Amino acid sequence: MEKKIKVFDGVDRVELFGNLDSNLKMIKDATGLDVIQRDDEITWTGNDPVAMTMAEKVLEQFMAALDKGEQL
Repeated sequence: MEKKIKVFDGVDRVELFGNLDSNLKMIKDATGLDVIQRDDEITWTGNDPVAMTMAEKVLEQFMAALDKGEQL
């Protein structure tokens, strides 16, 4: 199972992904999903649809916060 999520335009990817991609690793560790980040897209892969939904929602909340000028 694979889910692609587009990074919101204007969102600072360095802030979104974290130092050395620490934010992505945190989501990966919490969900057990694999993650690939390329350009303006993040791809989650795994076999758990609940984990996919959780990863997508967390990432969207992170992007929404950054879009409002908040820090993670």
